[in-house]
Amino acid sequence: MNMSFRAFTIASTCFVAILLACTAHAQTKVQENGNTPEAVAARAMASLKENRIADFTGMMHPEALRQTKTVLLDIVDAAEKANQADQVMILFSDVPSTQALRDLDDASLFIAFLKGVMKIQPQIRNALQNMTVEIIGHVAEGPDVAHVVYRGSMSQQGITITKLAVMSFKSNGAGWGMLMTGDLEAMTAGLKLRFQSPN
Repeated sequence: MNMSFRAFTIASTCFVAILLACTAHAQTKVQENGNTPEAVAARAMASLKENRIADFTGMMHPEALRQTKTVLLDIVDAAEKANQADQVMILFSDVPSTQALRDLDDASLFIAFLKGVMKIQPQIRNALQNMTVEIIGHVAEGPDVAHVVYRGSMSQQGITITKLAVMSFKSNGAGWGMLMTGDLEAMTAGLKLRFQSPN
């Protein structure tokens, strides 16, 4: 496997794990009905457990979907300049070309990416299914941003890891939509540098 592809695959796996870890199958008393940030998180958990990626995507904030498309196309552009676009395109499910990828709307590109990475890295789905999450509550940041605090636990090879983390939401008019994590920009910069590095 080419090092560029390996680096991109690993980073993409990390990106999806960072994005989705807080929406893994949860054992929580939060009700799925309603439009609170906690309720949206609970619905997202259910959609991922049932592999309803389109439904999960529908709970993303439009701003986050636009940001994701920009980020991923920046990486594709860098890969094309390095003549390595085919190594990146394998991460987008059922997308035949870079032009077809650019023509997708924000939500469709996000869905293709999640499906592609989960196909290549099935351990992500296993991790999501095995992880338990306790939603603690949310902290408001002004009138239109809320941060949901949760405790996640995951067991691997007999070792249980528990951590507190935050999932951010922004009002979308009718309710709340999920935002991207702060790790995305740094990860993207590293990937672009990797493709720009001399072979």
